[in-house]
Amino acid sequence: MTQARAPRAQTVASAALLITLVTLASRVVGFGRWLAQGWSLGSDALGNAFNTANGLPNILFEVAAGGALAGAIIPLVAGPLSRAAFTADGTAEARAIASRNASAFLGWALAVLVPIGVLVAVLAHPIAGLLVTGQGPAVDVVTAFLRVFALQIPLYGVAVVLGAVLQAHRRFFWPAFAPLVSSVVVIGVYLGFLLFGENPRDLAALSGAALNWLAWGTTAGVAFLVVPLLWPTYRTGLRLRPTLRFPVGEGARAARLAFAGIGAVVAQQVSVLVVILTSNSISDATLPVFNYTQQVYLLPYAVLAFPIATSAFPAFTEHAAHQRLDKLRSLVASTTRALLLAAAAGVAMLVAAAPQVGAVFDLMVRGDAPGMVEGLTWMAPGIVGFALILHLSRVLYAIDRGRAAVVTTAVGWLVVTTGIAIAPAVLGPAPAPSTVLAWFGGSMTVGMAVAGVGLLVAVRRHLGAAALRGVPVTLAVLALGVVVGGLVARLVPTRVTEPFNGEVRFDGAALAANLGLGATAAIVALAVLAAVSLADAGLRGRVLAVVGGARQRLAGR
Repeated sequence: MTQARAPRAQTVASAALLITLVTLASRVVGFGRWLAQGWSLGSDALGNAFNTANGLPNILFEVAAGGALAGAIIPLVAGPLSRAAFTADGTAEARAIASRNASAFLGWALAVLVPIGVLVAVLAHPIAGLLVTGQGPAVDVVTAFLRVFALQIPLYGVAVVLGAVLQAHRRFFWPAFAPLVSSVVVIGVYLGFLLFGENPRDLAALSGAALNWLAWGTTAGVAFLVVPLLWPTYRTGLRLRPTLRFPVGEGARAARLAFAGIGAVVAQQVSVLVVILTSNSISDATLPVFNYTQQVYLLPYAVLAFPIATSAFPAFTEHAAHQRLDKLRSLVASTTRALLLAAAAGVAMLVAAAPQVGAVFDLMVRGDAPGMVEGLTWMAPGIVGFALILHLSRVLYAIDRGRAAVVTTAVGWLVVTTGIAIAPAVLGPAPAPSTVLAWFGGSMTVGMAVAGVGLLVAVRRHLGAAALRGVPVTLAVLALGVVVGGLVARLVPTRVTEPFNGEVRFDGAALAANLGLGATAAIVALAVLAAVSLADAGLRGRVLAVVGGARQRLAGR
């Protein structure tokens, strides 16, 4: 690495480390939030109604504005600031442009999302009838939730705008920390629900006070995605004003970047909606258990892969803005290989520890988590493609090739949607939970693989082979390491409780034992993956550095 490249790589690495540490804490607490939900609401009647209603605001936000905001704000805020820093142009003028860009994004987000929230509140009952099979108390409960959850839709928009403004200023702590605060609030809401003494399996008997506690408390949790970001955003010096107008020349680029991401986001959210509808047509437990599985799946992705992609994006934008394409290609190649290593580590751990994870959820969740082991095993490999979507889409956005990103990503999500939609026809009536969750997980993996490969091809086409130098070898070596590591780790005793065959009662000793066995299996898988990774010269240095750092920390103790 040259001296010119070193500061940029060190900046990305430092930011990635900060995001990793904060995201790790946030995800651990978020994982606890899902356990608290299972413990308090259960995996069937109330748990299903709650998850059905709680998923809709995020779907509508993402379709209406989420993808547009995520792909466009950082380039239009970071771009003027970086140009001023590197060209000695007027810093005040650059900050004014960045402020007006951010203000316009916030204005458009609220202009679109507030009316959608009002419509959801007004039409809550017919919407609930579409989401829930049949009529009766389930529809009434989902309706009550939707009327309050509608407030979450504009709150998500404000949170994304403020978070993107902070990331554009390379202030990564608070956007990563806010979800932790939100999760703590929601955990308190779930545990507080237990004080009402309600039976979550009897929807007709639930009191209005208990439902309002859940609805308003969960919405307060979403509000706390915004509250921690207000003061840090103010301290950036950017001033957000009510406006729908972009600076001259910026509006066209904002529209291009925003609409470039719409197709992929719509395709992804259609898949989420299809999961809800298909799950509700199979059984009450399918959706909650799928959500538990997906949250475990997202844990290593968020902790290991997300920080790399997030911290690299401003650097991609900066190199592209100044036409430093050689540096951009080098950074893309190095960060992509690091991302693949992180994603492979996540896959190895999940495949290895899936039996123990399933046992933990069986012990913690009312109604247990039938099918979770199979779902997690088949879903885990999809982390690689999912991580590539986040990372390589941002590369393409940085060079104004958003169309290629959206097409390939949308195709991947359409594969997921198709696979899940045909599940009832393929699996037949009353399929076993293990079969359903395995099918859902496999559909996720196949779709993410299609998208990931497509994005690799698109990056090579638009940036050249140098942008993916060493990536094919890294992929092959890591795939072998994951397979071997997963198989070896499965030799670890799988669980100390009997496999699911009805309600599994809580046992603290069994919980501790399964956690220990799961950690052991994950460590075995990581050790095998690290050993196999040494065959790749490009990975060897990274792996040895990680191992050496771990040995030094252990020796220091």
